Amino acid sequence: STLLEFYGIECDHCVDMEPLIAQLKEETGLRMRRFEVWYNDDNLKLLQMLDREGSCGGVPFFYNKKSKDWICGATTYENFKAWAQGKPSDPRLPPLKEEDEEELQTVDDSS
Repeated sequence: STLLEFYGIECDHCVDMEPLIAQLKEETGLRMRRFEVWYNDDNLKLLQMLDREGSCGGVPFFYNKKSKDWICGATTYENFKAWAQGKPSDPRLPPLKEEDEEELQTVDDSS
């Protein structure tokens, strides 16, 4: 797979991304190769090599080998999917907060 995920077993933000990874696989067929870094030094070294100059410095860290683009931390599904498909994406776009999601649903309901 050209898509890599670096995660920590007890990492809350990593767990938050699991449904998005599953949705991406279901919608696009794209698969993610996973590397646990908190308990595996070889995986941690690979993360440090790909996270140039410690730009992210944490997990989850997603790396696209084909486009050389990365995502630092949890993000929105739309941004995650664009990154996975090699389209323009924001490496640091945070996920929507619950309040933001509720506002979007209210707007959708009223149309």
